[in-house]
Amino acid sequence: MAAYRELGLTGWTYERIECTAEQLPDVVGGAGPEWVGFSVTMPGKFAALRFASTATDRARSIGAANTLVRSGDGWHADNTDVDGVSGRWPAPASTRRDNPR
Repeated sequence: MAAYRELGLTGWTYERIECTAEQLPDVVGGAGPEWVGFSVTMPGKFAALRFASTATDRARSIGAANTLVRSGDGWHADNTDVDGVSGRWPAPASTRRDNPR
């Protein structure tokens, strides 16, 4: 992938693995050391948070994780969905500068 090359991450790949939420712990837990992270889609996001050994406050607050990153002997969970959504929507009218209130 071009993004990996740009970051100097030669030999890295991004692969699609289909599994159910119930299979997620075995898939991620059985991944070899060459696997540094997973992007998780529904319905696995709740299972990803439960599986992780640590998690960000944001993932815990949301109650789901879409990102798992290898951390020491376990996996660290985060949820970047908020970043994606908040980056696409305009600010509410009450916080925009063109609002006369």
